[in-house]
Amino acid sequence: MQLNGIELSTYSEQGNEVTFLLACSLFDALALDGQTLTITSQGEPYKVFAGYSVMSVGVQGEYTSMRCMRKLDEATEAAINGLDANVANLSKQNDETAAVLAALLGGE
Repeated sequence: MQLNGIELSTYSEQGNEVTFLLACSLFDALALDGQTLTITSQGEPYKVFAGYSVMSVGVQGEYTSMRCMRKLDEATEAAINGLDANVANLSKQNDETAAVLAALLGGE
């Protein structure tokens, strides 16, 4: 098997993350960042990973391990950031309400 023309020993997927074990240099693995990653077997496409970014590379024995994660599109990322802001705001309001209640109950 090959990944974008580089010898591929094995790979594993978990959710939005995929790890490849490649027979190449660290530089060659890093050069794959931003590319559509295509596994081929006997020259034929086997599996395609589009929208992934290289998160880390390292040496594992005689191979290079490359961990990639799927990038979020801008709309999804904006929605998640909006939800994070809403959660932070609600948490602050909850703390303020709890302080008011504690003051009211403690004042009896």
